[in-house]
Amino acid sequence: MGGFFNANNIPDFQLSAQDTPSEGPRGAPLVCDFSSQNPILVDLTQQQAQTRLSMVQTIYIDLADSDNVITVLVESSMHRIRAKGRTQGFYPLLAPAPTKLILTSSGTDLITVHIVNVPIAGVVWATQ
Repeated sequence: MGGFFNANNIPDFQLSAQDTPSEGPRGAPLVCDFSSQNPILVDLTQQQAQTRLSMVQTIYIDLADSDNVITVLVESSMHRIRAKGRTQGFYPLLAPAPTKLILTSSGTDLITVHIVNVPIAGVVWATQ
């Protein structure tokens, strides 16, 4: 038999799922250089406080030219995404504000990701 969860001890968090933020649809491209730092911490606290990017609902990961795996961990919700090499895709995120992401790579590539404040349906496609 499995473990037991006491409902009083399970943390919860507020999400803005399927909302359009007050600043309108926006994205922020990030070029992640895993040869100089791994993992990479992306702290969006300041952008969210200034409502430049008040919420994060989607991340786009471009691994078209990489064989490596990227793991994205949303620090506050513990939501984890693993994106395979030679793929590109949009991934919905459970990312309450203030959002802090930890990106880890199995290699040392230069990878582009886009943080997006509107919901985009999850879809991943192979590039080769």
